[in-house]
Amino acid sequence: MYDVISKIQYTSKLMQTTSMQLAVAIDLLQNTKHFLTNYKKIVFAAAQITANPMCEEMNVEAELKQKRLRTTWHLGYESPEEHTQDALRKIETTLFNVVVDLEISEPWRGQ
Repeated sequence: MYDVISKIQYTSKLMQTTSMQLAVAIDLLQNTKHFLTNYKKIVFAAAQITANPMCEEMNVEAELKQKRLRTTWHLGYESPEEHTQDALRKIETTLFNVVVDLEISEPWRGQ
């Protein structure tokens, strides 16, 4: 995630310059969108590798602990929600992919 934030921050700062030309701005945005799309596809594992030294610097354990899943009773007509057992996969689908998809679809919406 640090790589994503760094890339967006860099692009945002360049976009704020007064001498920015429209063609350069469009190219910069397209390159950033391409980076984010590729990042989502192939770099989740690399993001984990980047996070490990950061965890060591902050003296934080780089291990995800699995919570116990609570089971619920479902009536016959209700379908049970699919819960993922793997904590790393859950972070990838509920946090990582959501953030990257949001930045791809609506970059710099709050700036």
